Amino acid sequence: MENDIQEILFTREEIYRRVSEIGAQITKDFKDKDPVFVGVLKLLNIVLNLNPVGLIVAGIAALTAAVVVCWNKFAGFRAVILTAWDTLKGFG
Repeated sequence: MENDIQEILFTREEIYRRVSEIGAQITKDFKDKDPVFVGVLKLLNIVLNLNPVGLIVAGIAALTAAVVVCWNKFAGFRAVILTAWDTLKGFG
């Protein structure tokens, strides 16, 4: 796979510096805006600075949070999950 790379366009440090610059600019631009939106952007900035393992953990955490929110807010979602669970139990 290393032989497939012909040219490295950006170093890890350049990417990190640019992501940090963009995050700082977004923070400045949205200083007085909706705090939830700003929080999501800050979280995205943190996730982009993580290694692949951190990204996987963050993805699992986000998926878990989404399921919990849907479970608590939507009766239809709960019905689908419970029906799927009952179907799976029927196979065992």
